[in-house]
Amino acid sequence: MLINKNFYDLNHLDIYSYPDDITKKKNTKFIQRIIFGHNHSSDPVLTDHEPSETLSGKYKMDCPIAQIIDDLNIYTICLNSEIIIGLIFDNDDNPYDYKEIFEELSYELLNNEKSCSFEDEIEIENFLITLFIDIRRYGDEFINKTPEISFTTGIFTKAFLFGIDDVGKSSLVRRIKTGKFNDNFLTPTRKFNIEYIQEEEGKGALAIWDLPGQRAFRKRWLTGIQDSNL
Repeated sequence: MLINKNFYDLNHLDIYSYPDDITKKKNTKFIQRIIFGHNHSSDPVLTDHEPSETLSGKYKMDCPIAQIIDDLNIYTICLNSEIIIGLIFDNDDNPYDYKEIFEELSYELLNNEKSCSFEDEIEIENFLITLFIDIRRYGDEFINKTPEISFTTGIFTKAFLFGIDDVGKSSLVRRIKTGKFNDNFLTPTRKFNIEYIQEEEGKGALAIWDLPGQRAFRKRWLTGIQDSNL
């Protein structure tokens, strides 16, 4: 997510990402190419998502723009010419499969009574997490992007792992998946880590949703359970 009233002033550009380990966010040429793609797109401003006068949030959205930048499959949408929200897909994904859900979710999340103010970092992170979960669920449910594991027979189980931070949840998931364990495998994370484990002989499969345990994200646990299709 890029926030600035003047996108060309990169020194005062606020950049947020979820997960927060996207190293490209500090690459100014990478950011400039994203902005350039929006400024030179021929796609019109959406007319069927006009903000409602009765809602507190009023955001006018351009059509999403698909770009390949530094081998990254990027899909971005611009709000009020001040905010760019982007998704990064796998290289074999078609971003336009997600056009409708991206537009609808962005509009619903930003034009409601509790819309993100874009002034508080926790609000921004919660917005990005919600967008990530909902689009991930949409992909699994409608675009069939579940990892290529075979479980046509047997049981597919989805487990939801949550707890306070820095207690070894991600290390436990690694132990289950690989058999390897060390108590400092990962530093505390803010990402929803989803691991898929295939049982031997195709008898079934397990998906583990490992949620961040920091206090600021604990209120998202229930929503995470609901949004993971349990």
